Amino acid sequence: MKIVDEVKQIVAAHTKEPFIVGYRFSPEEEATPGITMVETFALVDALADKDLDYLHISLNDFRSVEERMIPAHP
Repeated sequence: MKIVDEVKQIVAAHTKEPFIVGYRFSPEEEATPGITMVETFALVDALADKDLDYLHISLNDFRSVEERMIPAHP
């Protein structure tokens, strides 16, 4: 989350008009090791506290389904 904090500090220091800051990521990677849905849930929870303007969740194919089995998210 240090990168998000740094970007927000730079934006605050160098912009006079509103500037949209977001975070783009893939929720799951096919390769092992790779980002899993469990890790994605933790990332989204952490990003929720960063006051971002948007999250862009990017998939290779919108028809994709989970590649790995995960427990239900609480």
